Amino acid sequence: MIASIDKIAETAILRNVSDQAFELSTWTLCSIRGSQTHTPLAGTLGPGEERVFPSSGGNIWSNNERDDGALYDPQGRLVSYWFDER
Repeated sequence: MIASIDKIAETAILRNVSDQAFELSTWTLCSIRGSQTHTPLAGTLGPGEERVFPSSGGNIWSNNERDDGALYDPQGRLVSYWFDER
């Protein structure tokens, strides 16, 4: 799940709340406002693990406007939604 997004630092914290590991290279995290993809998502996120993912794709999160985030699995299913309270 998306634990949080730091729009200024362009980082996202993902937390695995399940009892299985997930290989993230085929998962997609994106900005809803601009439909930009937060890259890269890579590696395995183990059960209960939380990790910070910096974006190497430049600025994708709007710092001045509400910009929710969505995490999709390899089949394109929405698995987590982060509501930006800005």
